[in-house]
Amino acid sequence: MEQLLVLCDFDQVSCAKSDFHTFAHDVYGICHTFNHGLNTTAKTTSHIGAEYGLKLVLFVDQDEYVGASSSSAGVRIAIHEPNTIPFPEEHGFDAAAGTSTAFAMRANKVKRTIYPWNNEDCRDNTYQNVNATYNGK
Repeated sequence: MEQLLVLCDFDQVSCAKSDFHTFAHDVYGICHTFNHGLNTTAKTTSHIGAEYGLKLVLFVDQDEYVGASSSSAGVRIAIHEPNTIPFPEEHGFDAAAGTSTAFAMRANKVKRTIYPWNNEDCRDNTYQNVNATYNGK
């Protein structure tokens, strides 16, 4: 991580290697997760736009990888919730070395209302009386 991370900003505040959790992945090798939430409070922003998102400048030592174990160099990015396991092979996308890459995303959050809205408790979708008989009304 010391060589990989050149610059890191989130919500216009500098971040550092201590903001990343490092783990081993069986396909991608050493991986780093930003805003992982493990033993820390997850970072949030209430602003929209590129200037408030996560900005990274990474150094990919291309000469060290190309030819030895791969025909290309770059990074794999997977966006996931804090305190969850990332699956970069299924939900990730590539950013090639030597290029500028930008990604935008939007999160939708569903919040279930509680009783008495519509006389139902929307948090629990199970039937209260499973032995009820349909009375034809």
